[in-house]
Amino acid sequence: MYRKEDIDLDACLEKDILVLGTNERYANVDVLSYVGVIAMKLVLAADVEVYQSNITILGAGVFAQESQKYLLSAGANVTIIPVSKEGNYDDNKLKNLLIKADILLIAESICKFELLGASSKIKGKDISCINSGVVVAHIIGNIDQANLVNEGVLICPDKFAPPGYMSVTTAYAGPAPIIRLHAAGLKVGQIMHAARVAHSSREEAIKQALTDKLCQDFENVFLS
Repeated sequence: MYRKEDIDLDACLEKDILVLGTNERYANVDVLSYVGVIAMKLVLAADVEVYQSNITILGAGVFAQESQKYLLSAGANVTIIPVSKEGNYDDNKLKNLLIKADILLIAESICKFELLGASSKIKGKDISCINSGVVVAHIIGNIDQANLVNEGVLICPDKFAPPGYMSVTTAYAGPAPIIRLHAAGLKVGQIMHAARVAHSSREEAIKQALTDKLCQDFENVFLS
């Protein structure tokens, strides 16, 4: 995921510097599969047993899907409430699921709008009134943590990351995903260097580098 505060792409363009991302889904990297592992570990950290527990996931895309897949494999009852890029979701369905939910897992990496809290359709007071025992577990997503805490909602971890960032990264699962990702990033740099040596044109160099599926452009990626 590219964030504008991470790197000044305009300055790189001005200096004719190549910038590409790492394809985290590449078979020999596959760090996104660890999202399911961190979802499992986060649920256990919230003192919920996973097996035969009722887990509702608020989110869409790979984060929600990988979390659901892994938790289902461990015997949990899991339902995803999909979220659109505009922040829309079925709040009535979510409220109904919250009645019996042990965990409400937030796993939304694309939408930048507030999903739960003072400015959203479901506020902390709604959650505490529906089910005072449910834990809101946060991987990624725009959540008004202060509103939830002020209304007595149980949360995990103790501090939520801001929108666009993960409260628990894949490092939460262990060192392997970080080693894989960093090694892949170095390889992307090597591929770009070789492409630049072969082509004086920035555009042609990028085109050549992108023939390697380990490299990834920023097209269709949410710019926060």
